Amino acid sequence: MSQMTNRVKTTLCKTAVAAGATDITDATVIDMLGFEGVRFIFAFGAITAGAATSVAAASLDTSSPTPGTDDLAGSKITVADTDDDKIFILDIYKPRLRYIRPFVKRATQNAVVNCIIAEQYGKKGFQPITADSTVAGQEKHVSPANGTA
Repeated sequence: MSQMTNRVKTTLCKTAVAAGATDITDATVIDMLGFEGVRFIFAFGAITAGAATSVAAASLDTSSPTPGTDDLAGSKITVADTDDDKIFILDIYKPRLRYIRPFVKRATQNAVVNCIIAEQYGKKGFQPITADSTVAGQEKHVSPANGTA
């Protein structure tokens, strides 16, 4: 089996968003052409008591799925107001539509979103996978010896 980096395309869909109670609906849309699945990782910071927060994904055959209109059935994960500094993972395998956008719904109180990351997997055809432009660097090692990093 090869290293995960060789089999997964990683994309930073959304950088940090300050505390707020407005929805985050402008994350990068992921084109699933040639991939079997995508795993979204939503990272949260501080969440104020009483916040009503959730994550989900929207999908469409064109490149602009709209959260709230094109939601994927059953994709919503509720984020408790006690889930400070936690991550939530939404894995979508064999989506029916080509384009997928992750989103965060925030209401009533502040919730900090540190980032949203997409990991596409199950690439059909030629390997390895080219890194997305949002990936600034990567290292891959097989059985490295101890020593200076």
